[in-house]
Amino acid sequence: MILSLKKEKSQMNLDLAFKKYVSPDLLIMDELGYLSYDCKAADLIFEVINRRYETGSITDILPTSHSRTGTRYFRQHPASQR
Repeated sequence: MILSLKKEKSQMNLDLAFKKYVSPDLLIMDELGYLSYDCKAADLIFEVINRRYETGSITDILPTSHSRTGTRYFRQHPASQR
């Protein structure tokens, strides 16, 4: 997602690219905390989340495992009810 958004040069192309991540009913963002991101990447992630606010659900999967069970945790962020 980040690489796809970062390669867009014009604002018009960037807006079109955002639509791909804003339009689905559910966006799964896997292991966002696994890598370090520069400020531009962080801004793009924020913008996707901001544009989805109250319109679509987001699930993020954390890269850490529970030490005793080895299970992975995830959080769901459902779209707010209007």
